[in-house]
Amino acid sequence: MYPDAIRAWRAWRVGVFEPASGAPPEVFLRSCVHDAYWTPGEPVIARCAAHTRPSLSCGCGIYAVTTRDAALEWAQTTARAMPMPLVIGEVHVWGRVLRFSSGYRAQYAYPYSLEVLDEGLPVELDPRLVVRQLRDTYVVDVTRTRARRRLADSGLAA
Repeated sequence: MYPDAIRAWRAWRVGVFEPASGAPPEVFLRSCVHDAYWTPGEPVIARCAAHTRPSLSCGCGIYAVTTRDAALEWAQTTARAMPMPLVIGEVHVWGRVLRFSSGYRAQYAYPYSLEVLDEGLPVELDPRLVVRQLRDTYVVDVTRTRARRRLADSGLAA
């Protein structure tokens, strides 16, 4: 999709919009840290008042990690701080990309594939609906993951 992109991993919160009409809820991706919405079909662009691209002298940029296990750990830490449904997945990052031992800070990013963590979803939110909507909205592969089993398998369970 993006020729010079690096494929990395990250975690997202699942945003939920409940239409007043009573139609099924609509889901979308949000940043785990900021109140940023990941617009379907458009790359997320790092923004900073001081400059246009991630800089070593600033903490700005779109964060990603190098491994799935690190993304699961990020999701687990985020879930403790903000009890919201979570998704992990691969992300393409490109533009100016700062590389670090455990990950990246990038100028641009877009999801590559997603894993819906069933365990963090509220009971009123059907995991099959979340998977289908994220797949249709972001036009990426989406799978379901039973988080507790996966976290235990990876040695990250608390």
